[in-house]
Amino acid sequence: MESRGKTILIVEDDDDIRELIEITLDDSQYYLRTASDGEVGLNSIRLQRPDLVILDWIMPRLTGLELLRKIRENPSTSGIPVIVLTSITEVEHEAEVQSLGIFSYLQKPFSPLELIQTVQAALAG
Repeated sequence: MESRGKTILIVEDDDDIRELIEITLDDSQYYLRTASDGEVGLNSIRLQRPDLVILDWIMPRLTGLELLRKIRENPSTSGIPVIVLTSITEVEHEAEVQSLGIFSYLQKPFSPLELIQTVQAALAG
């Protein structure tokens, strides 16, 4: 499969959700890295550029929107596909997030199958 060996960074402050994403995607097809907040995620991206970022919307220290802006501002990371996850039903910044070029936007609780298919599509494109 084309995506074998691709690195996915999961930036999620909720331990249970982060673990659920890891379990959903952990079949030796991907190299998974995790970050518990936006600042840790930004540092992780700077140290080793991932092939895909799965990004929570609401996080301490650096929100998903702030991290997404920083990813897009840096020429070396601007092309990384980003999947945004959120539990917010009324997303007031959805237009801005879309304008920053996210690959997809998934509502929590998400379907594991939907997440797998979205990840595969993001890494194939």
